[in-house]
Amino acid sequence: MRGALDLDAGAVAAVIERRRSLLAAGIHGISGDFVAGDVVDLVGPYGVVVARGVVGFDAAELPELIGRRTRDLAPEQRREVVHADDLVIMRTH
Repeated sequence: MRGALDLDAGAVAAVIERRRSLLAAGIHGISGDFVAGDVVDLVGPYGVVVARGVVGFDAAELPELIGRRTRDLAPEQRREVVHADDLVIMRTH
């Protein structure tokens, strides 16, 4: 993997249980050097990889977005960080 996104418990539930896309609001940290289109690990609160997915942003773009609600972002930033169609669930709990 080129990098990882650290998710809060709400984002893990949305991605794993409700099969939703990952939004910036549920991310609290990033690591690695990746570009849009790379596959990254989605890491839950206990450091466990819960999913992998194709990221829609470069690593350099994400720090200003993480933790922010979609409605608080600029229009060009209002998209999924990882779309539900581009996710593979690795762990269900």
